[in-house]
Amino acid sequence: MTYWGNIKNGSPMGLSIAFSLSLAFFYMATPVFADDVPFEEARTFTTEDGWTLKGTYYNMRFDDPNEGVQRPVVLLLPGDRGNRLHWEGQAGFASTLRNSGYAVLTLDPRKYGESTPPANVKNVVKEMRPADYADVLRYDLEAVKLFLFEEHQQKNLNMAKLAIIAPESLAPVAMGFTVRDWKKVPYRDAATLDSRTPRGQDVKALVVISPEVNLPGISGKSALLQLRRPFYDVAIMTVAGDNDKTGKESSDLIYTYLTGNKESDKDDMRMFYKKIYPKYGDRGTELISRNQQMATDILEFLNSHVLKKSIPWQDRRSRFER
Repeated sequence: MTYWGNIKNGSPMGLSIAFSLSLAFFYMATPVFADDVPFEEARTFTTEDGWTLKGTYYNMRFDDPNEGVQRPVVLLLPGDRGNRLHWEGQAGFASTLRNSGYAVLTLDPRKYGESTPPANVKNVVKEMRPADYADVLRYDLEAVKLFLFEEHQQKNLNMAKLAIIAPESLAPVAMGFTVRDWKKVPYRDAATLDSRTPRGQDVKALVVISPEVNLPGISGKSALLQLRRPFYDVAIMTVAGDNDKTGKESSDLIYTYLTGNKESDKDDMRMFYKKIYPKYGDRGTELISRNQQMATDILEFLNSHVLKKSIPWQDRRSRFER
């Protein structure tokens, strides 16, 4: 089996152990669902251009079939040298989120982890190239969105309460996808715009960890200058370690694009947040696995802007297809 990417500074199991040490306190305080059963299942997604992607889906099997209609969902993307396993494990952040009231999907996009190219494509270059990042945005994340639609229709989650956590070079991809999602035109299935069934506007929160800002062909700057507008009801949090020069500078730049101010003002922290953690030089998923405070801060951010947001569940099919 082809396994894309390398794991730097430790194996997935090692990082899961780190999660266990740093995040175990969550299990003492997370909700208990007496009649619901937690699960995680491997899932496979086929993109429009033929790639096979792997993911792990975390959720609850609800005793009440309507219990999932307010359940938010978090998509966890891998770091540059990693794969979805960095989020997993018994005390991994994916389980922490699930036990805190979220549905969760960890994903290996193309050229990460267990993803595989189309059978008729030979000699695939392992390194990510500019066109690959564009295809993650255009094909991979849309394949995920289709899966979330199916789970939404079964009332297992509310896809209108979607958050994305994107480390490193996948950060600008997530920014671009968020803009793309918000620009989707509703179905023309009602007389007025407000009454029409939405096809997008689902991403409500975005967390970028040790982020890049721009990639060849993908302008994070352009996306951020759009996402700062009130039309885009998206809360954004950027985090980095103080000893990570690239991540810190990028976080400063992202926050400046969003607010016009490099420094984080607590009085203005309504939708946009920046957190820099002293003494840390780790990047991406390695940073969150070693930083208990960062994990707490991200969870509090998601709780405020996704979990506690009340968005009525609605049938997301066009009225002409119901």
